[in-house]
Amino acid sequence: MICAILLIGTELVRGELRDANGHWLAGKLAELGHEVRELRTIDDDMDRIVETLKELGAHHDFLFVTGGLGPTSDDLTAAAAARAQGRELALDTRSLERVRAAFQNSGVPMHPMNEKQAVFPEGATVLDNDLGTAPGFACKIGRASAFFTPGVPREMQHIFEERIVPSLPKPNAPLVVERVTVFGLPESTVAGRVESVEREFPVTLGYRAGSHEIEVKVQGQATPGEPIEVVRAQAVAARNRVIELLGDAIFVEGRVALPEYFGNSFKERNISVGFAESCTGGLVSHLVTTVAGCSTCFFGSVVSYDNSVKQGVLGVPAEILERHGAVSEECAVAMARGAVRALGVDVGISITGIAGPSGGSPEKPVGLVHFAATSGDIVLTRRHEFRGDRAQIQRRAATRALVLGLELLRELSR
Repeated sequence: MICAILLIGTELVRGELRDANGHWLAGKLAELGHEVRELRTIDDDMDRIVETLKELGAHHDFLFVTGGLGPTSDDLTAAAAARAQGRELALDTRSLERVRAAFQNSGVPMHPMNEKQAVFPEGATVLDNDLGTAPGFACKIGRASAFFTPGVPREMQHIFEERIVPSLPKPNAPLVVERVTVFGLPESTVAGRVESVEREFPVTLGYRAGSHEIEVKVQGQATPGEPIEVVRAQAVAARNRVIELLGDAIFVEGRVALPEYFGNSFKERNISVGFAESCTGGLVSHLVTTVAGCSTCFFGSVVSYDNSVKQGVLGVPAEILERHGAVSEECAVAMARGAVRALGVDVGISITGIAGPSGGSPEKPVGLVHFAATSGDIVLTRRHEFRGDRAQIQRRAATRALVLGLELLRELSR
């Protein structure tokens, strides 16, 4: 089926808010075997919304619209959908009661403006929203079956998964997707290692780059009438070939975020870990503690921003600081060893660098970060120069520290 996605919101076209819905919807529809041919973003203008709905509805089988279902004057989507159909708006009393109940349960008084969220084009099918006060709705616009959801990503995803997907027809040529997530390598390096897979198997490869993770998507497209089991077997074989070609890279099958994989890897091996952070100011610890159950392996951290803490808590010798400075391999190693002693952990990981925007020099520029990871007699060190502003450097350094921890874990497993 041919699909279009329409994102509505002035805040999107002005760059005030980064879109998360279009990317997510396009990926989900592709996985379901539907073809997305257009993805548009427009502002909160009644005439432009109406004309765009008519245009997309005339040329697509399905239309997915997000945004503009709130209670304020710039939330125009329901009215625009009604106008695009040549219909009137009507109050849905059941939806109004659900909106009132949501406010009552939250303990927040409901403003009369919120009644607008229970008004839909005549004849529309209401799509209940269990996570918020704005229901979605479905109707026909032109030839398209159109689905309207709130712009809040969590609510949109819930309505899509629970209300919309069950009503979609099965595609004639479903798509099978196998994923491998690679950590610590550039996208070009990953692509160069696995590029031959497309010549060896009837699949296409896609890539999604994160801070220090590359997702390799192995996609097999069934032809009309081809058994899905055949396509799935080909995709699995191609995925296994990708894994073989990745060699010594750190990877995991499926879509897994780096902090989750880090935590799971240490938990599975029953190895405890702690951090000594300087330029990241606790960010590495924050990333790890976003994962539920991390307390089984993560004991704590020392944010040794000042040299007095490096010396007093982590035991970094004054000689190292005087001779090599705080931003050095020698200091990073001493910090990692100090984390092992101070926190009583199996593995200590340290980060020390210059996040900027000031503090750099020709010898030690802004963005220079030294890392160390140690356990017993094993010590791994890394030196990186990151580009970007202060927040970007800190984020990249934090994720690179997790990759170094996984590299050490692999050494311990040998």
